[in-house]
Amino acid sequence: MVAEDYLSIINDPNRVVTDPVVLSALAEQEEDWRYWEFWHDYQGTVDKRKSVGPWTKSYRSTLNTDRRLAVVSQLVKMLPNGNRVIPGWQRLGGAWVSHDDYMQFSVRGRQVTAEVKYPVNGLQAGQVLRFTSRFFYGGQEVSPIREEASVISDPFGGLVGPVCLEWDFGNIKRWLRLVNGKLIGLWVSQKPIQKSCRFQYDQKGDFKLRLDEQFYLNDDTEYIPYIPDCSIVTNRNYWPIVFPGLTPLVNDTLIFNPGSSYDDTLYSFDKPGSHTMTWLGLRSGDAGYSKGGIYLTWYCKSDTSTPYWYELDRAYIHFDPTSIADDSIINSATAAFYGVSKLDDCGLATSYSFDVSLCYYLNTITTGISGNDWPYQKIGVTLNQVTYASMALGVYNSYVLPAGTICPVHIFHCILVDEHWDKMGTAPPWPGASLESYMRFYSSDNGTNEPKLTVTYTPAVGGGGRRPRARYHNV
Repeated sequence: MVAEDYLSIINDPNRVVTDPVVLSALAEQEEDWRYWEFWHDYQGTVDKRKSVGPWTKSYRSTLNTDRRLAVVSQLVKMLPNGNRVIPGWQRLGGAWVSHDDYMQFSVRGRQVTAEVKYPVNGLQAGQVLRFTSRFFYGGQEVSPIREEASVISDPFGGLVGPVCLEWDFGNIKRWLRLVNGKLIGLWVSQKPIQKSCRFQYDQKGDFKLRLDEQFYLNDDTEYIPYIPDCSIVTNRNYWPIVFPGLTPLVNDTLIFNPGSSYDDTLYSFDKPGSHTMTWLGLRSGDAGYSKGGIYLTWYCKSDTSTPYWYELDRAYIHFDPTSIADDSIINSATAAFYGVSKLDDCGLATSYSFDVSLCYYLNTITTGISGNDWPYQKIGVTLNQVTYASMALGVYNSYVLPAGTICPVHIFHCILVDEHWDKMGTAPPWPGASLESYMRFYSSDNGTNEPKLTVTYTPAVGGGGRRPRARYHNV
């Protein structure tokens, strides 16, 4: 055993490693975290020499300063002006105005103005979108009880502070929630839907909202038809989270992340009242739908009669490691996902196995995730697995990646999918009516505990750097 080099042990609280994802990655590499220091914080522009950027921070070994570690987050953390991204609403000049981000929002009544503050996603500073929030129930427009929105605490619980606005339309509520690099709109109902629902935005400007794929009617409208004897809960297992007394309906989003990091859950499902979809039919569908929401999920649900199944979900993730110097030698990499909940009422683990694998995703598109990414033929080589029994809740779960998986000049496309039943295509024994199995992790929409990628590397040409002075290295 090598004698301890006490001069290289980090005691400075501004430099000591505290990020649990980094501590876990170092432990997996049998590295002593005491000999690693926080090197550079997130910064507003990409600096490949330091391996930092708006979504990337870095660490280095004190025993060998050419040995580095970069943490790639799914959330943008820093703006070009050097300010930290802290989502929230504030009251200014009779309007609700968002805190600094790549896009700024001003809300007066139901009228929302979105203005690009820094170039992002092909948009230029100064470009504007204006939209409103209109609701039609059974063809009749319904006005909110108050035109002015109220600020509420985060209904998802992930963020602290005034991050969500709410309009009350009676049975229906409208939310506008801020997350780093995103505006997320969501309509929720308090009672069962008894008529058709139409949601209209009257958009004008230089870009558009991303509307719900399943209920998309046109660029301005989402529409849910009324289906007798089929509640919206049965019709749509949307945003897999339970709000007390509330049912999520449809969502709309604006994404203004300067990198190419995206994550989403896609799903395939049977038509309400059909009861004719087999397991292979769900798995082999030509396209799924974007689910959105705060979870990345592998999920399945049986239908009400044998041998049919109702829904199948997969989680898709794009990590952007391009802040790392292009000619770096990658030593190891780990993808980390924060475990939220799990269930196996379908008995997948006892029937054979229930192992959610992280696989290559065979896609070269870096501009987002959509239902067109669903076909199972795009599921590539298995990189690692987390079993149902070993999945830990309330902490990060690590997928250690094989050598050669990460290249700093390419986006890392991956997918969370059950290895046996979904990837290999074996139909599970039908477990009974309306039973579920799933493993859920937080997505970037949660706003905290987002997916992270750690990359340990050696630069082709060594380089030093100043000591860090930032205070955010534990998030």
